[in-house]
Amino acid sequence: MSDAVRTPAEALEGLPDFPFAPHYRDVDGLRLAHRDEGEGAPVIFMHGEPTWSFLWRKVIPPVRDAGFRCVAPDLAGFGASDKPVDVAWYSYERHVSLTRTLLEDLDVRSATAQGLQRQRIPGALHLPVQDVAGNLGALPHDRDIILYCTCPNEASAAKAAKLLMTRGYRRVRPLYGGLDAWIAAGYAVEEVPIPESDAATALPARPPPASRLS
Repeated sequence: MSDAVRTPAEALEGLPDFPFAPHYRDVDGLRLAHRDEGEGAPVIFMHGEPTWSFLWRKVIPPVRDAGFRCVAPDLAGFGASDKPVDVAWYSYERHVSLTRTLLEDLDVRSATAQGLQRQRIPGALHLPVQDVAGNLGALPHDRDIILYCTCPNEASAAKAAKLLMTRGYRRVRPLYGGLDAWIAAGYAVEEVPIPESDAATALPARPPPASRLS
């Protein structure tokens, strides 16, 4: 990580209509700030350039008071977050990557999604998408492998499926709609302790016809 500067806390105190206390996380050598107000379903307030979470000072109170959790990060280089001095450090991809760590650290999934994280299709194997290559020994080459996410979209499952195909697996594909589509279609699930992670789950079995998941 390149050198970074930090705005003094007193420079950000007493701002009009902005009483929200900052929260901090240390990520890749940077101290990153965010505001976290209220409880309920999460609403993420992202700022652009050249502003910071102060942008949302008029919007957060009514949204919070309506029963939502308001999370407003300061991107690296803005507001109360550390500011790398090397201009070449900044990129769209880096901002996306750091924002992802925020969403994971705060677990801003809905209560429904958090509940799904503790369920699986009967007989399925838990496969952390961050370490697919390290879990290949559990997956047979001679059977259909269906990958699914504990979320409405199958982005992580599709990513894992592509990796498996590069490793010689040919009978592999993601389950459209993920675990919640499976449950919505009325199929059985079982309760299991699943580690908190951005995870796909491998199911070495044939899926029901796609029309039954629509």
